[in-house]
Amino acid sequence: MSTVTPTKRKRKKSFEGNYIILKIVVFLLLIYLLLPIIIVVISSFAQEEYLTLTPSAFSLRWYENFFSNTGLRNSFRNSLVLALASTFFALVIGTLSAYAMDKSKWRRFFISFFGSPLLIPAIIIGIAMMQMANLLGLPRSMPILIVAHTLVGIPYVVRTVTASLYRFNAFWEEASFTMGAGRFKTIWYVTLPILKPGLIASGCFAFITSFGNMTISTFLTTSRFMTLPIQLFAYAKNYVDPTIAAVSATTLLLTTVILLVVDRLVGIDKMY
Repeated sequence: MSTVTPTKRKRKKSFEGNYIILKIVVFLLLIYLLLPIIIVVISSFAQEEYLTLTPSAFSLRWYENFFSNTGLRNSFRNSLVLALASTFFALVIGTLSAYAMDKSKWRRFFISFFGSPLLIPAIIIGIAMMQMANLLGLPRSMPILIVAHTLVGIPYVVRTVTASLYRFNAFWEEASFTMGAGRFKTIWYVTLPILKPGLIASGCFAFITSFGNMTISTFLTTSRFMTLPIQLFAYAKNYVDPTIAAVSATTLLLTTVILLVVDRLVGIDKMY
């Protein structure tokens, strides 16, 4: 019959006490991180014309103001289209590059090369893209913005897909070739399904980076084509009301829906 010594009892109580303290600390950290978001969401439904955590009444007036404001509505659409387009091109270029690099002896060099945009300040990239467009005689427009945002999104795709390729076994492709499948069918039915979690994860990173980018877009937009971050910055100069909170809450809802869809299709835990 086993007996528990006083020393073991003390250790057990000490462990239980430390575990409770850890849970309290984690809970307080979560509250600290979520509190700004909670304030923004509550303020977006407030009747008052200022951000508040205790509104006297709830209203949808600021959402109505957001969707009735042509500038904000169009800039939201522009940012959404821009993020989707740049994410698509970043996925195509980044995935092909990562797949080719995985079979190259210069793999480390190319990984550092494609990751270099993350080491350069965004303001430098924006100025360089603006000067390049001026030298080529190209006006500031959506295509130039797509190129710039694609450039920033590619490193995320290359890094994530490269990590996914570590678990990739080349024998699976060889087995497909042995069964008579060509290169295209092998990539479509074997390679891409295996890399799907990494592709979705990198796509989410590229989309979020593009949608919220302001520094690079500042140098490449015009008054006729504004992205949402720049339009919000201009709006905040003239108006101080919860319309910005309504825009932020809408963006948060969009992000949450994307994550739920990704979790439904792939599973968040399988993306890494």
